Amino acid sequence: HRDLHSFPTRRSSDLLDQDEAPRVETKDGVILIIFRLPIPNDEKGGAYKTVPIGIIIAKGINFIISENPIHLFKDFFRSAGLSEFPVKKSTLILSIIETVTQKYLNYLRHMSHIQDKIENELIVDTQNEKLINLLHLKKSLVIFTTSLKGNSSILYRLKKYLKIDETDEAGEILEDINIDIKQAIEMSEIYTNIIIGTMNTFSSIISNQISFIMKVLTGFTIILMVPTLITSAYGMNIEGLPFAKETEAFAIVMGICLVFSLTSLLFLKHKKWF
Repeated sequence: HRDLHSFPTRRSSDLLDQDEAPRVETKDGVILIIFRLPIPNDEKGGAYKTVPIGIIIAKGINFIISENPIHLFKDFFRSAGLSEFPVKKSTLILSIIETVTQKYLNYLRHMSHIQDKIENELIVDTQNEKLINLLHLKKSLVIFTTSLKGNSSILYRLKKYLKIDETDEAGEILEDINIDIKQAIEMSEIYTNIIIGTMNTFSSIISNQISFIMKVLTGFTIILMVPTLITSAYGMNIEGLPFAKETEAFAIVMGICLVFSLTSLLFLKHKKWF
């Protein structure tokens, strides 16, 4: 198509960059729309990532371009209530973006359920694997927030380039998209803050547990310190030690050690060491 040849190849090749930001460009009647689509991250269970997806619109020709094998497009028109390509290109584009936004909301709700499940499991047993899963969710939410803000930034330019009237169907869809994106951004930020708070809380719990263990071990060291010194002195066979010549020397020394240990224990109890 003549209009497509006039559009720089580099622009469409930008979609091969996984970090490409959402934007709208136009040249010689050809419009390139790039936004980010959420997909499951197969490498990390329960986590998600976003990938760039582009729509090139020329006169009578529409292309959807993505490096990733996206199987979701077959559901776009069905979930949007469209049985075939709409005549108006603005309705087509906005219907796709609206469906993408709904994907964000669905994945956010799913991540919220996973987050609640991990938190309940952490209450019973604090494991590194569960904390790592929370970290993956946090990363996904940060990516979602950034991508959603990028998608939101193109709405105004879409309204300008596609000449959308707020009173027609496309205008209503655009307003719905704007509301849904704002809701998704708020959900992402709230869930991110919750995860940060949860991780900080469990980090404090783990630190307190370690501190308590170290405190207990230190207490036992103090309790056994004096008896260890006494028994070490008797073990070196030094002459002139008290009770060394007594037949009941062992019992006497053990009794003295027990007294010192009990005294140390009662002192630490009084100081609320345990």
